[in-house]
Amino acid sequence: MKTTFGKQASDFDEFASCYQVLLDSSIGITGESADYFAEVKVRYAALVLGRKFAGSLLDFGCGIGLLSRALAKQFPIAQRDGFDPSVRSIAAIDPELAQSGRFTSDEKDLREEYDAIIVANVLHHVPI
Repeated sequence: MKTTFGKQASDFDEFASCYQVLLDSSIGITGESADYFAEVKVRYAALVLGRKFAGSLLDFGCGIGLLSRALAKQFPIAQRDGFDPSVRSIAAIDPELAQSGRFTSDEKDLREEYDAIIVANVLHHVPI
């Protein structure tokens, strides 16, 4: 079993089918959804990268593609890829989004270089 981020990849797999429901319920007290917070992160990325960013972009720890979906709207001409150790999460990504870039659990499938890498809500899984 492959270990990534200090956990077994299967540890992430068990949440793939219910991730958005779990996330929405955990932030429900804010009155907002996971999609709202993804949009906020993407608006910040647009400030940093420029609204017309057209380079290569990696959503590192993309999960089921919540942030990637918002990135696709903001940066439609960018080369967008996603990486997550959870095979089931990658499989749960909307097929249209998944076909728009490289979404994978295998680091070997990624490009050698990216112009920008977005890491959101992931670092707490990475061992020190």
